[in-house]
Amino acid sequence: MPGESAPADILNLSVAADPAAIRQALGEVTAWLAEARLDTEELSTVELVLAETLNNIAEHAYRERGGEIELSVALSPRGVRIATVDEGEEMPRGALPSGTLVPFDERNPAEGGYGWFIIRAIVHDLLYHRESGRNHVSYRVAAGISPARRRGTVSP
Repeated sequence: MPGESAPADILNLSVAADPAAIRQALGEVTAWLAEARLDTEELSTVELVLAETLNNIAEHAYRERGGEIELSVALSPRGVRIATVDEGEEMPRGALPSGTLVPFDERNPAEGGYGWFIIRAIVHDLLYHRESGRNHVSYRVAAGISPARRRGTVSP
């Protein structure tokens, strides 16, 4: 609308590694991305991948003992860039999980193990490194985010 300013191109949050704080952060990110005029499908995709990322950090890196997650969400013409930094445990063997699905066993179905499969299936430019006792994960989710769209001059 005329007179409204476009949303900033970067959202930075500090998120406690617990379920309630993660839910709140997801709400903030999706509201911010809605202002950037992402369509519903793009919003859902970003929310799914980000939820998997943050919950993996809370559950595995911090082993549910708590900690902080630095979260950065940035808009670009190629999509939504997401970066997280945490001080939790290092990834096993210092590398991202492969995301390979475990064969289904109907007598003993797996309760987890799907997160990295989902993340790897959706994201682009996935990177991980550990520096000074901190895990750094970044990736891009493809989305149609043109500057005109962010300004609201074209419909989503």
